[in-house]
Amino acid sequence: MLAQVGNLTIYERVYKGAQIDLGSIDAQVSVTLWYSGIPSAGQQLIIAQPSFKYEDFMANYTQKVVQRALIAFDGMNSLSSLNLTGGLTKSQAVYQYNPSFSN
Repeated sequence: MLAQVGNLTIYERVYKGAQIDLGSIDAQVSVTLWYSGIPSAGQQLIIAQPSFKYEDFMANYTQKVVQRALIAFDGMNSLSSLNLTGGLTKSQAVYQYNPSFSN
């Protein structure tokens, strides 16, 4: 559970394990789910956000790795059956809940 701010309680679940081959580096894929209550079969999902990350501690990214990361990102965005047009990001959902969140 994330810390409560402005009377907003979010229950977060993160599922990890899949990888994307970017060439010399593998990206770690995760899906983050946000719920307004303890996740259960009847609980409505607020946000589902897929993401991937990769890093090289020496920041020695080849052009091939960067190009493949962009292809993977564009590919995830093009999955129209999985993307809610006009859907909110996690930050947008928090600010929509309480516009004075950052005050």
